[in-house]
Amino acid sequence: MTNFIDLSFPVKGTVLNADHNYYLYSAIAKEFPVLHNLPNLAINAISGKPDREGKILLIPGSKLWMRLPVENIAHIYQLAGKTLRIGQYSIALAKTLVQPWKRQPEISG
Repeated sequence: MTNFIDLSFPVKGTVLNADHNYYLYSAIAKEFPVLHNLPNLAINAISGKPDREGKILLIPGSKLWMRLPVENIAHIYQLAGKTLRIGQYSIALAKTLVQPWKRQPEISG
């Protein structure tokens, strides 16, 4: 059984396209090509406030969330302090916050 870890990087910036998932993945994989083929890596869209015009405004609580196997954590830690180009916008990633991932109990019955 693989143990997973959740990482969140506080994000500094102003705005992103609401549909920025592909650009985010591309920017991360460009910075660290080893992540391109990393199994069981999950990257969530960056949170923000929708502006109803296809963009999200980044707020003080905006974060980049990732889930990955614990043994691959060293690759991801290197993202802290990096500036990433996400489409036409740039963001800076602060120091990560680490949280163990807990599998939800199975419900029988």
